[in-house]
Amino acid sequence: MTRLEKKTFRGYAGSRSPRFINNPMKGIYVIRKIISGGQGPAELAALDLAIKLEIPHKGWTPQGGEPEREAKYQLTVETSGNQAVCMEKNIQDAQGVLVLCPKKNHKTFQLLKKLVNQYNKDFFMVELEKISKFECALNISRWVSENRIEVLYVTGTATRKEKPMYETVLDILETVLYLNQVETSKPITGKPSKPIQPPPRTVEEAVEYLISELPLKDRVVIAHMTFGELGVLNLTLGKYIRDSFGLWSGNDSLVNSCNGRGGAKILLNEEVPMVIIQALWETLKPSHRLRVVK
Repeated sequence: MTRLEKKTFRGYAGSRSPRFINNPMKGIYVIRKIISGGQGPAELAALDLAIKLEIPHKGWTPQGGEPEREAKYQLTVETSGNQAVCMEKNIQDAQGVLVLCPKKNHKTFQLLKKLVNQYNKDFFMVELEKISKFECALNISRWVSENRIEVLYVTGTATRKEKPMYETVLDILETVLYLNQVETSKPITGKPSKPIQPPPRTVEEAVEYLISELPLKDRVVIAHMTFGELGVLNLTLGKYIRDSFGLWSGNDSLVNSCNGRGGAKILLNEEVPMVIIQALWETLKPSHRLRVVK
């Protein structure tokens, strides 16, 4: 969360704080309408994606723009020509406000802060230079679901480097829409951890079982993690592996299979799950990484 006022801003993505697996979505909330004014690469990316995926869209734009663009994107012209008035009307029409920018633009930030407070809207700001595209998309997807947002206003900092910004935002938003349409069920780490019968006897059997039980969204998340991030899974998925695969009572076959991969002797309650988690990660990477996020 941001160091800025948590009561004012309901969400902020600018630092690495992964909460994988043990923080599932509370439900499926698909974005049903996109609002954007067509000003700058972030807003254009949102509108182009809406057209591509046939999502209803609209937005207010200042007078003096290109008539062809206004017609293409179904924009309503605000006759005062005041960008701030357009922003205010777009915020009014939305349930949530998403801001994507390379770095915080303080002038825009302060105006959004005032308007979001005034209309009591959910708000999420992403500094694109701070985290990966997939983590951006995952954080936005969580925010959309947790706040039940179906009408989303997308905006961003204007920049002369339009092409990289446009493509980045397009990739992120397409991934968000994908994630929010993926079925989300309670993750296996939330189930009672009773030993399964018969338990897996090899690393390969353990990985196969986990893939069959993990929700698709969790598999996608694991596939996009870096090797260094896998350790955060030990307290959740690792506990499930220890409890469900009979490691407390022995399961020497599985331990020996893990030893065959790790080389040195393995500590039963700590390193066995991480060997299996790493094998799961290696198996998921080729098949579960989203193509739109490179």
